[in-house]
Amino acid sequence: METIIYVVYDHPDDYPHSFVVRLCKLHGDGKWEMDLDPLIVSPTLHGARSVIPADMKQRPSELPVGAARIVELWSKQLEDTSETPTQRIPAPVERHKPVKKPRFKRKR
Repeated sequence: METIIYVVYDHPDDYPHSFVVRLCKLHGDGKWEMDLDPLIVSPTLHGARSVIPADMKQRPSELPVGAARIVELWSKQLEDTSETPTQRIPAPVERHKPVKKPRFKRKR
């Protein structure tokens, strides 16, 4: 039996201006498999939740406050592995202009 978990992050280090959802699998033998590529990158929590299927159940986070910036966990146990989500949703990456450093004139 396998458990699929959607992990919702609040502004993680790799996407500091967005919410990110990543897929995680817990196999029957207790081994974890985490997909490091995000399913979605969204500026809002509501937008991030849009990729979570309706049949998933929200789990209370047993992690300490602020741990890895995880805000929500959604899970579902699968009877067989043919149900495993395979469709990838392209992550719309929010582009930010780099901050320009002020230039100072040198005194001669």
